[in-house]
Order: sequence, then C-alpha cells, then structure tokens
Amino acid sequence: MVRAMFEKNVVEIVLRPQAITLEEFDKSIPISEVISSLEETGHNAKFLAEIKDGLENSSIHRS
Repeated sequence: MVRAMFEKNVVEIVLRPQAITLEEFDKSIPISEVISSLEETGHNAKFLAEIKDGLENSSIHRS
C-alpha cells in the first residue's frame, strides 16, 4: 500500500492513533483472557505488552 502511494507521488502520510475506550473493567476476568481478546482484534505485540503490564501493576486489578 505504501509503495503504491509513493508511485502516485503521495508526499505526506498521516497516521492517527486509534482511540480505545475502556468503559468498565471486570476484575473477575483473568488478564490473560483480556489480552487474548485484544489479540483476536489484531492489536500488535507492543501494545498488548503495555496493556498487560499496566493491568498487572495497576490498582484497578490489584484492589
């Protein structure tokens, strides 16, 4: 896709982050299940690692 844009002399590509809205967190759901669900929707490994780390170290999951 990027190659096709350059062939058409596209000189600017803007990438926008995708917003994720977390409405509510259910502490009874294991973190591994949350991560697995996010993997199925196509999120990349770096993003998943950051989410996992955040959940494991947050007061949301520990309390």
